[in-house]
Amino acid sequence: KRTDMAYKELTKEIIADFDKYLRVEKGLSANTLWIYTMPLLSLTDKAWRRGIVRTDPFGEYNLEMQETDRGYLTEEELRTLANAVFVKKQTSLVRDMFLFGCFTGLSYIDIKTLTHDKIQRMDFDGEEWIITRRTKTRVSSNVPLMEIAKELIERYRGLAGGDLVFPMPSNNVCNSHLKQIAKACGIHKEIGFHIARHTFATTVYLCNGGTIEALSKILGHKHISTTQIYAEVTNRMVSSDFRAISGNLAAMQRSVLEKKDRKQDGKRVRRSLQETA
Repeated sequence: KRTDMAYKELTKEIIADFDKYLRVEKGLSANTLWIYTMPLLSLTDKAWRRGIVRTDPFGEYNLEMQETDRGYLTEEELRTLANAVFVKKQTSLVRDMFLFGCFTGLSYIDIKTLTHDKIQRMDFDGEEWIITRRTKTRVSSNVPLMEIAKELIERYRGLAGGDLVFPMPSNNVCNSHLKQIAKACGIHKEIGFHIARHTFATTVYLCNGGTIEALSKILGHKHISTTQIYAEVTNRMVSSDFRAISGNLAAMQRSVLEKKDRKQDGKRVRRSLQETA
């Protein structure tokens, strides 16, 4: 066992062995493996860019987080959370940051690092957009701003340091407040900023007519296949709603079918009478 290693010792073979060790011997999932590997990849990338190492040992290494169905807020839950009133200012701030995620699809880190220069008014539609790159993947993410997102930006203008848009608390502080918020709103889910991102994709965007192709661009996904999970979630929502609606309309459906049967019986009787006449 070693506690350190020189950059020049970090080869493609060492990285492959490290990957195999975590996957096979430790039985880690791809997402957990990503968490362990990304800090090392980030440091090595910086060393390569600064000329400390001649080649990037991670150049051919491919590892992506696997999107999982982590849940989302329903429209009713989202409305309840948005209308809730909190005494503590920091609780209100965290709720507002969560709402911003629900209406932009940005992750916690992308909201925390958002600066005013990334908010631009576009010539082609005259609307304000967030033009940025995702911190996690460096893939471009272009988000048209809805009215509630614009209002939240104005609400906290000038309250953060430098050019930052929001005075965002730490992730741990946010998670602590989100637990209190969920409890106060009667939301029986463990909510975090990943839930806000999923809520944007499903409840806010796809369920209101947005397309998978556009959603993929907004979320900054490398591959549209990553976005497909939201379509599957939305299909389940539609199926569940349809079953509920169908159940509510059961009596009306029976009435219509019975009326149709009576009409068919009437036609058969008239036809029979005509044949015997």
